[in-house]
Amino acid sequence: MKGMARIAWVVVAVLTVMLMVASVPVLFERFNDVCTEATDVCVQKSEVPTAALGGLRDAGISLGAYAAFTIGVEILCKVVWISVAALLFVFRSRDRMALLVSFFLPLS
Repeated sequence: MKGMARIAWVVVAVLTVMLMVASVPVLFERFNDVCTEATDVCVQKSEVPTAALGGLRDAGISLGAYAAFTIGVEILCKVVWISVAALLFVFRSRDRMALLVSFFLPLS
């Protein structure tokens, strides 16, 4: 049973990394767009509201730089979660709770 769980962990980890890499261009496009709708709708769409665009320009930050920084932070967080999950998987995969936590960490 634990062998199947380990195989499932590897599949989930590989799929998560592939999805993370494949989503970068889409995320860059989303964060590089300006939303003209209400602010809460823009946040749900991951687009920059028109009101925030002025603040970015006043700070001297281009829309592309904002998009790159935001995506970089998201990727950094994902890499940290995957690394912690991999450490748990390598060193504590015999413990059921550690295996369960290491299974769900890449999904967060």
